[in-house]
Amino acid sequence: MPDSVLRSFVQAIEALFQTGHGAGDVRCFGLRFDGFDCSDWGHLRDALCAGGVRRSGFRGLPLSGGEIARARRFVHAADAVRHLAGRILLRRAARHAAGRNPSRSDGIADWPCDAFGKPRRTPSGWEVSIAHSGPEVWVALASGAAVGIDVEIDVPEWEAFGELLHPLERIALSAMRSEPRVFDAACRRVWTRKEAVVKAAGLGLSMPLDGFEVLVDATPAGWLCKAPQGYGEAWTVQDRPGGLVDGGEELAGAVAVAAAGQDVIWRLGRVSPSS
Repeated sequence: MPDSVLRSFVQAIEALFQTGHGAGDVRCFGLRFDGFDCSDWGHLRDALCAGGVRRSGFRGLPLSGGEIARARRFVHAADAVRHLAGRILLRRAARHAAGRNPSRSDGIADWPCDAFGKPRRTPSGWEVSIAHSGPEVWVALASGAAVGIDVEIDVPEWEAFGELLHPLERIALSAMRSEPRVFDAACRRVWTRKEAVVKAAGLGLSMPLDGFEVLVDATPAGWLCKAPQGYGEAWTVQDRPGGLVDGGEELAGAVAVAAAGQDVIWRLGRVSPSS
């Protein structure tokens, strides 16, 4: 079982970055961990921390010593795997976007981040963002424009969450509370959209969420009604496509790019302990 988990992970990474895939102004690459239990998360964490992928002959899962040390400090193995998978995806996607062999590993140092924790742009100038929640991990890259990506399986309780929103968002969501499933889906959708925008701005949740407005309905793109002050009105915004995976509706996801007319591509690899 431990070997099959690692093998499935390696195969999913390889498939994401096959030649001919991933052309676009904005590139979103993700991994979904299907059917993982506590032991599966633990096996994969231990293999990644121990450099098992290198022993398997696969050189393209680069991690720094600092990243591995941080992963070992996580209480839950799933959190450690999501952390490491995000860093692996980031480096692979950066090489892919630069037209370099994505399976080659150079000397690895911690990926630099700004004061708000956002990863800095790649050496070839691509802006980047990372997100993970539940069974999915995502990385977004944008050419010459700030980008933010978010994915969520849970959101804060309404009593705290609602107070943070733009007044029109709060009114629209409040009207849905009589239908719990519709309301819960809309809250996840709004939260990920807001998070994607503030991550693109580079300020995280230090940016007031009531200073800009998104649609609350299921419109899949163009949902930014009012942009944050000082960031212009030219944005490309899009939800994570629901058809990427059967049964993935429990997650909401979104990407936001501070430039108009961007071509966005989404690619998702699946990791299964039974593969």
